[in-house]
Amino acid sequence: MTGGRSVDSALDVRALGPSDVRSVYERLSKAPDVSALAMGWLHAQEVARPPRGDAFRLGPNGELRLFAAYAGAELVASVLAFGDDTLLTNGTSVAGAAAIGHRLTFARPVPAGLRASPSPDPAPRGVRTVLGAADLTTALTDALELGTPSVTLRQRAYLLRSPPASAGAVELRLATRGDFAELVSASHAMFAEEIRPAMPVASRLTSLARSVDQRIDAGRQWCAHIDGELVFKASMGPCSPEVAQLEGVWVPKHLRRRGIGFAMLSELCARLFESHAAIGLSVNLDNAPARELYRRLGFSAGGPVSTLMFD
Repeated sequence: MTGGRSVDSALDVRALGPSDVRSVYERLSKAPDVSALAMGWLHAQEVARPPRGDAFRLGPNGELRLFAAYAGAELVASVLAFGDDTLLTNGTSVAGAAAIGHRLTFARPVPAGLRASPSPDPAPRGVRTVLGAADLTTALTDALELGTPSVTLRQRAYLLRSPPASAGAVELRLATRGDFAELVSASHAMFAEEIRPAMPVASRLTSLARSVDQRIDAGRQWCAHIDGELVFKASMGPCSPEVAQLEGVWVPKHLRRRGIGFAMLSELCARLFESHAAIGLSVNLDNAPARELYRRLGFSAGGPVSTLMFD
């Protein structure tokens, strides 16, 4: 027992280092639809990691930490921790995700780590977002005793393995600094529409603006205008050669169902296939028009994923 909670003693929970990245990546690549985001982060770590040292440090978000649960020699669940507020979990074992959660502790200002022995310390309170494979996010959240999330997005992962047919010439381009304010405004609109009244948009203003800023700097934010009006935006999260993860796909409400999203995504996907073997994304289960759009583009439905937000 740990803090009054049952832990599967047959599972071995470990804090991993850079030398473990390749093996975890290869395990996740067996399910690229639900693991695309984690694969992207691990690929970036493997490419950019220093020659020595055990800490992962990627960009302005600070330290990236990797934890895994093993049943014998088999990796059954993993958790990537971004700073002290975001957890990304993948794998095949609900018990494995729960075991990691039972052992994980965030204590500021001491970096998060694994408890060397059972501890009565309270569960981390700095976590704002838990995402990944749906059943694992629930198990991890319960193990951490985070309570009821403010927002629960139930989603389906989708994967595209070949370029869609061209929709003809479109004015799709990489975003620049001049597009920043407009893209942040569009991101606010998209966030407010998806979460509805469950969470004030103001609670995420800073992180939304930071995300747009980082995507523009990295050359991973696209936009299109017609007669001076922003009609489409999309970005790419951390990616790997095997799969690029599309995020933040948006068309203004008054311009939907006019073929804009289809045309822009056809062009964007064609470009991404020049350097990636597949394209992944996640769609809210209640967004039937978007699911139909991706079906028409050739995406195949994959496993269930979810995003849980705590504010």
